[in-house]
Amino acid sequence: MPSSLSNGPDHDRDTREEVLDESPLLADDEIPADQPASNLDLFGLDLEQFKAEQRKLSWVVALIAFIEDGALPLDPNLRARVDPHGH
Repeated sequence: MPSSLSNGPDHDRDTREEVLDESPLLADDEIPADQPASNLDLFGLDLEQFKAEQRKLSWVVALIAFIEDGALPLDPNLRARVDPHGH
């Protein structure tokens, strides 16, 4: 049987090694070395403009504060949107 059709232990190990990505983790604002530096994201949106638009929405600001600092908004409507499970 040709080795390309083998489903033995070596084949499984090779498959696992191909799947593992041991690239270092990047910060949110870092660009991987294999990608060109650009303000455009995968969908062609300008990242800085997108962030600026997000900051105009009160519930997004509250969500960011909750994620980064664990802060809950005082406004009960925003609290329900940010933390719908009541934690």
